[in-house]
Amino acid sequence: MISSVVAHLQPESDAAVTAVSQHPDIEMGARSGNRLPLVLETEDSSAAKALFHWINELPGVSHLDVTYVYFDSSVDAQKSSNKFATSSTRTWRE
Repeated sequence: MISSVVAHLQPESDAAVTAVSQHPDIEMGARSGNRLPLVLETEDSSAAKALFHWINELPGVSHLDVTYVYFDSSVDAQKSSNKFATSSTRTWRE
């Protein structure tokens, strides 16, 4: 899943910028004033949601604007299918 967000930064945001720059699933664009464009590449929508929350909770991040999201619904559908199969197998064994 590929997402693009703009992080709106507070004046004391150096620690947030450093944390984001070190995350392996995030590519940073050039900062413009208090805005920092980011591209996130995650395995699925759950991972993307967790990463959105992680960034948003960093000290120095005011809020995020989501500008683009692309996901392959077959990946999430496959994972849901696998979870169902696992659940039904567990139920059957019990």
